[in-house]
Amino acid sequence: MDPAWTWIRDPGASTRSVSGGVLNWQMQAADLGPDAGAAGLPVRALPTGDYTVETRVKTTVPRDGCCQNYAQGGLVIYQDDANFVKLAVTSIWETRQTEFGKRETPEGPGYPAYGNSVGGPVGEWTVLRLTRTHTATENVYTATTSKDDGATWDTAGTWTTPLTATPPRLGLVSMAAAGFTTTFDYVRVYGAPRGHSG
Repeated sequence: MDPAWTWIRDPGASTRSVSGGVLNWQMQAADLGPDAGAAGLPVRALPTGDYTVETRVKTTVPRDGCCQNYAQGGLVIYQDDANFVKLAVTSIWETRQTEFGKRETPEGPGYPAYGNSVGGPVGEWTVLRLTRTHTATENVYTATTSKDDGATWDTAGTWTTPLTATPPRLGLVSMAAAGFTTTFDYVRVYGAPRGHSG
């Protein structure tokens, strides 16, 4: 991998390989969160202004059948283990879907820590795109997905996070179910939001 990526809880070089610019990474039997035993992930810096990040991804989870629950691979905008937004190809019961999730430190007892929305359908390859714009006080993240290499796009929703002194980083995830692999065809960062058709 490009040396710009650094690892948080590196699961080991034996879990991944890079060939021809494609990353194949075994899923970890761990999820991302603040509890002990969280999944590892590579991260890298993002632009300070508005930007778009994009990847083309597929997993070895069978296209049909139950129940490889929560097996997933995709992108994360990572502040820390308790504060991030994530866009991933995910298996939940009999479905294969794109999930756009947000985790944040709860405001107090009884407040939720995690919420999600669902984007477009999963293709053999799925393009995941996260666009960051911002206001004076918030990051605004909008997720779109495509199963036909960008010919058409589906919007998964928008999440906001507060601006902080430490900027979030771009991360990749391949997690929540052992025995499968996520393949990343590319990861691109554009220095401004990108439009799309459809």
